[in-house]
Amino acid sequence: MRIGILTYHFSTKNYGAILQTYASFQLLKKLNYEPRVINLLPGKKQKFISKFKHVFKQYLFNNNPFNDFIKKHLHLTKPFYSDDKLTNLNSEFDTFYVGSDQVWRASMSQERLIHYFLDFADEEKVKISYAASFGISNWEGDSEITEQIKPLIRRFNAIGVRENDGINICKHTFNVDATQVLDPTLLLDENDYLKLLKRSNKFKGPDYIAYYLIQDREANGDLWKEIDEKSTYKVVNLFGEIKSLLGKKYLKFNSIEHWLIGMIDASFIVTDSFHCVIFSIIFRKNFICIPNQHGGISRINNLLSMLGLEDRLYNSKNYNLNYYISKPINYFSVYEKLSLYKQKSLEFLTRSINSI
Repeated sequence: MRIGILTYHFSTKNYGAILQTYASFQLLKKLNYEPRVINLLPGKKQKFISKFKHVFKQYLFNNNPFNDFIKKHLHLTKPFYSDDKLTNLNSEFDTFYVGSDQVWRASMSQERLIHYFLDFADEEKVKISYAASFGISNWEGDSEITEQIKPLIRRFNAIGVRENDGINICKHTFNVDATQVLDPTLLLDENDYLKLLKRSNKFKGPDYIAYYLIQDREANGDLWKEIDEKSTYKVVNLFGEIKSLLGKKYLKFNSIEHWLIGMIDASFIVTDSFHCVIFSIIFRKNFICIPNQHGGISRINNLLSMLGLEDRLYNSKNYNLNYYISKPINYFSVYEKLSLYKQKSLEFLTRSINSI
C-alpha cells in the first residue's frame, strides 16, 4: 500500500519537525507499507534568483544539516507549494496520512491549512490523521475557514489527534469523533534512533547540562545565562555554536545526529520544546520543561500528565534548578504507562490504514 505522509517535514532549525517525520516514515516502513513524504512547502514557488540566494547563503555558512538528514533518511515527492494543484497526488498514493505536529494549528499552517485536511484527495482514497495537533487548547480558525474544513474532516476514515484538547475541538467545532494517540516519535524504540548515530567526542568531557530553548534560540537572551549562573555544571546549547563570518554572527546548527548525542550524553536537560521532552523520555534522561506559551503549552501539559510527569514543568516560584537535578525520574513507572498508550496507538494506526 502506497501511503503519502503530509506533515511539517521541512525546517531549517527545528529538530522535532524532522524527527517526527522520520518516525512516521520509519514506522510505516516497519509495518510493511510504502510511505513517501509529500513535499508540501510554505509560500509560493521561488523565483530562480531568490532560490539561488537562499542556496548560496546555506552553502556559505555551511549550515544546512536538516536538509542533509532529509536527503539521507526520507523519500520525498517533488516539491509542491500552496498554490500548486495537489490533485495529481491521487495517482501516486492509495492512502493519505496527515500528522503529526501542529498541522491543524491555523496560525502555523496559514495558507496550507486546507491542504492538511486533504482537500485534494479523491473520495475513494483512505484518509487518516495520526497524532495531528491543534497545538493549543482552542481552535484558531475563523468562521470562514471553519466552514470550509467541516465537510473535509468528515471525509476522514479515522481521526487520531495528539492531545485530549484535540478530541474536544473535533467534537465541539467540527462535530466528529477523534481518538487520542501518541506522537509517532514515541512509537519507535530507543534503538531505532541509536542506529542513526556515529559516536563522536563532540560533547564528551565533564558532566554538563544540555539546554534547548526555542524561545531563546539565538542564545543571546537571559534564560541560558540564568541556567548557567544557577548550576555548577558546564552548560551546553544543543542548537549549536555562535560563529562569526564576514562581520556577522550566526548560529551554526548541530546536525540532527549531534543533537541526539548531546541529549544522550547530558547529565540533565532543560528545554521548552515538546519533542525535546519526548526524546528526554525516550533516552530516560532527567529533565525540566520551561513553559513556552507561544510554542503551545497544552501539548506538553497533556504529555506530562499522561505519563505522571507533571512535576517536570518548571515553576520558578516554588523550585530552583537544583531541586530538579537532585530528583531523578522514576522511569519504570513512566514506561509502564507509556507501553499501554503505545499499544493502543499502534492498534489505532493499523486499523485505520486498513479501514477500506
